Amino acid sequence: MNGLLQKAYVISIALLMCFVPVFGKQLKSRESLMWEVVEWQAEAPDHSGNPFDVAATVTFTHEGSGSNHTTQMFYDGLNKWCFRFVGTQTGQWQFVSRSKAPGLDGLTGLIHVTENPNSLIKGFIRRIQRTIIQDEFSSINTYCFPHFYITIKSFNCISN
Repeated sequence: MNGLLQKAYVISIALLMCFVPVFGKQLKSRESLMWEVVEWQAEAPDHSGNPFDVAATVTFTHEGSGSNHTTQMFYDGLNKWCFRFVGTQTGQWQFVSRSKAPGLDGLTGLIHVTENPNSLIKGFIRRIQRTIIQDEFSSINTYCFPHFYITIKSFNCISN
């Protein structure tokens, strides 16, 4: 009888795992345009110690191509950490976080990226010529100086 109870226990745990998410908290799905910065915020209320010592990464994987991007979370104050993503391909992206801080580990979510209707947005800045940062994909001379450390939507652009 002891072996039968043990088998029943193992089977019930296996069935329970089918209905429980493999990862931690599922974050709300988002929509975004390609090359648009999207930010999430996560909390780790149980964390004690220096919040700037917390290491947390988020890996985004494109469902169609399998390409992935990994980004770091950063501390934003009051036990809140943020992470940002820029879609480089249209389609569905899924993400998962990794950290030793329990509140930041196993966060999952989806973001659907659609084509950006603004034809002047060509992608990331690819090369530096002297002190001017130039977008190599642009057919016109557009020089941008991004200020992500101030705000995610602030750009100083000069067009010739």
